[in-house]
Amino acid sequence: MEHETNDKLDNAATKDQRGNDHESQAAILTQLATSAPDDPVHMHLLARGCDLDTRRWLRSLVGTFDTVNWQGQVETEAEPEPETLPAVFQEQKSDQATTTDWLIHEPAGEYHAKRTRYLSSHQLADFRHCPLLHRKKIGGLIGDRDSAAYALGRAGHVLILEGRQAYEEEYSVGGPINPKTAKPYGKDTKKFAEWAAEQGGQVISEGDAGIVEAMNASVHDHHIAADLLSVGVPEGVARAVYCGIECQIRLDWYDPRNGIVDLKTCENLSWFEHDARRYGYIHQLAFYRAVTLMVIDTTVPVYVIAVEKREPFRCGVWLVGEEVLGIAETENDEAMRRLAESRRHDVWPTGYEELRTLDQI
Repeated sequence: MEHETNDKLDNAATKDQRGNDHESQAAILTQLATSAPDDPVHMHLLARGCDLDTRRWLRSLVGTFDTVNWQGQVETEAEPEPETLPAVFQEQKSDQATTTDWLIHEPAGEYHAKRTRYLSSHQLADFRHCPLLHRKKIGGLIGDRDSAAYALGRAGHVLILEGRQAYEEEYSVGGPINPKTAKPYGKDTKKFAEWAAEQGGQVISEGDAGIVEAMNASVHDHHIAADLLSVGVPEGVARAVYCGIECQIRLDWYDPRNGIVDLKTCENLSWFEHDARRYGYIHQLAFYRAVTLMVIDTTVPVYVIAVEKREPFRCGVWLVGEEVLGIAETENDEAMRRLAESRRHDVWPTGYEELRTLDQI
């Protein structure tokens, strides 16, 4: 099957290079894809030989497969095969891409409460790192870390993206005063914890509030960042079936003119590109874009705004390259294929089952 499929793909590609129109290639690929619509292995082999846009379109045919949840149970019935051609063959941009109407607006708590049904980019990252870790987190056996750094970053997101009113409604700033020093108690003290519990919401120390204000000023003083955030909506949610799995994303910002905008906080902007690789940001953003494509039928650009959490609070903006997004998307697709297999057979390896050789000093 694999050799036959690859031969037909090679023939389709050759015909395309000889000048045939893209519709001919699409027809060949459609015939191949629909010849075994219930065989995910066949579909995977088919997609592997295609260019990025065609692979995305073929992946949309996975909607004809039953969706399997993390417990291995079938949850949805077959969906009709799409009639549209791949985006690479289309001239017109989807109307939805130029609006924000397709985004769902819901509280963060409501979004995260649906994590047992919908796969997120962070859950997929856990699976790529260790399938067993992913399974334990989904099962509630391991909780997510909630460090001070993450809390500071969340506060920054609210002020920078959602605005002053949302920030002041969600956060109480300050803390109890130590009568001996006439200064606020530290945020790690028992007194501060007791005061925070009385506030009934999120709290932030005056010191951290100053950092959040400095990050906000830096981002909005950056002419490119300010332009990206001048039109659009924050914290928009989208859900779609992607690679046969129900997925959800929560976009930091969607600008209908420019696409997806993600905000990151960091210690040192000079090392941000290294951090992006270390923390899997490209895979996260590739996941966002792929799910967005499933919803609006348009491939959109992806930007990252990064700002330092310490002096001098530098801000920078990156346009994420098509090539690296394509590579990350391919790796995400492969991980999701393995995730579907793990769900189907309830097998969750660590990745270290085999003997390894330690041969480096």
